[in-house]
Amino acid sequence: MDVTGDSTAFVQLVHYISEVQNDSATAPVFKLSEIAKKYQARLQQIGSSTWVHASRLKEQLLLHFPTMRVSDFW
Repeated sequence: MDVTGDSTAFVQLVHYISEVQNDSATAPVFKLSEIAKKYQARLQQIGSSTWVHASRLKEQLLLHFPTMRVSDFW
């Protein structure tokens, strides 16, 4: 496991979500499956073999975005 690469990819994901939130006039909706795929793809690009566990990723993201809400609507 490449902790530095994993951290870099996570920071980039957090930055991406922040940018989308800041650029949107309304609250954006993020599908966890799409965010997990984006994160997994970035990890692979930087050479990490870490497998993304979507539920753990969701929990990490909720720690960084306390105003973000989870919806089981979809």
